[in-house]
Amino acid sequence: MEQTKTCWVCRSEPATTGEHKWPHSYLRKYHANDWSELQHGRWDGHRFNTKASNSKNLKHSVLCPRCNNERTAPQDRALSAFLTYLENNHDTVLATRTISLTDALGTHEPLNFYRALLKLEFSRLSDDQLDISPEVADFVLGSEAWEAANSKTRIEFRIAEEMVPRGLGDPFETDAPFYEDPYFVSHQINFGWFGVHYLYAPTERPDLPWPDWSMGYLLLSNRGFDARPGQLFPEL
Repeated sequence: MEQTKTCWVCRSEPATTGEHKWPHSYLRKYHANDWSELQHGRWDGHRFNTKASNSKNLKHSVLCPRCNNERTAPQDRALSAFLTYLENNHDTVLATRTISLTDALGTHEPLNFYRALLKLEFSRLSDDQLDISPEVADFVLGSEAWEAANSKTRIEFRIAEEMVPRGLGDPFETDAPFYEDPYFVSHQINFGWFGVHYLYAPTERPDLPWPDWSMGYLLLSNRGFDARPGQLFPEL
């Protein structure tokens, strides 16, 4: 009998619920009518054929019910508000390559936006059996020590130019993960043309730049698909 994992966020309760690879609200809203072209899979290259937003193939069973719902509800609402802003201001964002978090989030806290993004990425890393730094888990749970989480994780926002004509409704992944000693992971998840690129180093890597997360304006680059195995940190 397979042993139940422990929730990676609180590190105390059984992980009996699944975190979606993309927010469930996003999948229902943008991809509800056509699942035939949804491409996603595991780190080992295995691809899934998904038929609905509640498919087990779209979930990582790594959270307890309280962390997946009650404890991280403000984070989820902040990310939902951000995606709605992108949809409603598509042309302006693409023209200026900047996003005001004040405008995009309204009354939601910027830190909850970052917590939601880390919740998505580190749920998949936990499912892949990687150890998650306590600083990251504590921050996602609600700690105000964002600098400690930022010191291990860089988030860059990108525009996938090839996907602009298709809008936001095409969830997919790019950037193969890298494992080094001391290892780091590079990965990107995409909400159509809007890409969120992650660089995670669970051990100290003082040689890497770790810019502070912006609490005001996000700058978007046009590096949509340029990181591939063998090209370590092509943007640096």
